[in-house]
Amino acid sequence: MSTDEEWSKWGQKDPYYGVIVDEKYRAKNIDQTTKKEFFASGFAHIESILDTCEKLFGACEKQSALDFGCGVGRLVLPLSERFARVSGIDISTGMLQEAALNAAEHGRDNINLSKFIDDLPEAERFDFVHSYIVLQHIGVERGLKIIEQLMGRLRVGGVAAIHVTYGRAKYRRTYGKRPLIAEIAKFLKLLGRKARRVLDNSKDPEMQMNNYNLNKVLFIMQSAGVHVGGFEFTDHKNQFGVILFAKKSNQKVPRQLNF
Repeated sequence: MSTDEEWSKWGQKDPYYGVIVDEKYRAKNIDQTTKKEFFASGFAHIESILDTCEKLFGACEKQSALDFGCGVGRLVLPLSERFARVSGIDISTGMLQEAALNAAEHGRDNINLSKFIDDLPEAERFDFVHSYIVLQHIGVERGLKIIEQLMGRLRVGGVAAIHVTYGRAKYRRTYGKRPLIAEIAKFLKLLGRKARRVLDNSKDPEMQMNNYNLNKVLFIMQSAGVHVGGFEFTDHKNQFGVILFAKKSNQKVPRQLNF
């Protein structure tokens, strides 16, 4: 089953847990207190990200922002306080419906929600493009194309913060590469999970964890016109990642990338 189908299921079954894997955000557990905590974490994240952007690149324009993989709106809500208009993209209809309810509850009328990047007006470009703890759940080849699309939506002078994962802590001695026996074990484990889901529809949908080749990601960014940047390491339950900060210039490298 595709990641699109799996995330559509998360949106229907357990949207908040699908965004942050913590039992307190399960549909059966979440209440007004934990929901407030959930959104507070989003405000703290955006404040930190934008602060880092300003330290790296100076003051940023605040007209438009794009959040890819917006889920229930955890990050588009704080972005909507900082930017004149915000677009959130998510493949899950259930997630988007919940995001729309949250936007209305907070009185935000400057948020636009869509399923695909291509749903946006073709000529629309953004001052800030962001994606966090999302691309890891998307197959790598498709994810690389999405990164290329996101960079294409960044206006000249605009700033991006894109998060990708690149390896597991337990494989640090092999620089993130799984030994063959671990690859076989992973394959058998996935088969077992799929079989259990077929037999028991109450089981959680799949949540893939994919690692990206940073060389490819950096080539995409530089080819899109990025010549200044920075990074910040992340470690989510021993899954190593990096937030790549980038500012786009008008020196685009004319190159066709194939993956």
